[in-house]
This record gives sequence, C-alpha cells and structure tokens, in this order.
Amino acid sequence: MPIIEFYSPQMKPPVNLFEQIATEVRETLDLPADHVWLLWHKIDIDCYYRENWQTSKIPAPIVKIRCKSVYSDERVKKVIHVIAENLSFALKIPQDVIYILVDPVQKGHLFVRGKIWE
Repeated sequence: MPIIEFYSPQMKPPVNLFEQIATEVRETLDLPADHVWLLWHKIDIDCYYRENWQTSKIPAPIVKIRCKSVYSDERVKKVIHVIAENLSFALKIPQDVIYILVDPVQKGHLFVRGKIWE
C-alpha cells in the first residue's frame, strides 16, 4: 500500500500520469499491481486559498502519500522523487513548486485485506 492523493484546482490529472506513477512506485516498493492507489481531488476555486494557484496557468497539486511505516527512508525518498519527476514532466512545471507530504502508517492503524495490519 501506498495511497497517493493529489489535491488540485484542475479537473483531472494528465493522461497516463497515474499509470506511470503507479508502475514506478510498485517497482520501487516491490508491490503487486493492486497495492497502489492514486486519487485526484479537484478543489473548487471557492474552497482554497493559495496565491500561486490563483495566478498560475497550471498549478502544482499538493500530494499526500500514506504508506506503511516499514519502508526505508531511501525507498520513501525514491517514491517522492518519482512523483515529483512525473508531475514536473506531465504538467511542464518546475519541481520547486511541487509539495509532497508523506504520512507513515504505524502497525495496528491500518485495516487491509480483511484484517488489521500488525
């Protein structure tokens, strides 16, 4: 599992972005195909304030990643870079405007595949 959520004023992600990110994240974390979730949340213009979102033609989404706490810092950093690089390429934006947050999920705090992950 990771669950990767994108928050943006844009209606939807660029074509093929999610497939590319999912493939690279699966490879980085050695996961089966059905263990990576990507979700795009469109945020209505009246429901946020972020100055560069108001003025940018293509605003960078905010990205939140929730993943099991067992992944090494090296792997987590690789996932962050995978997402940043793919967003930068797909949206044609510099990486320095991209914001990515990782929330590690502790054992006992996740229900998956019919049971609590211990």
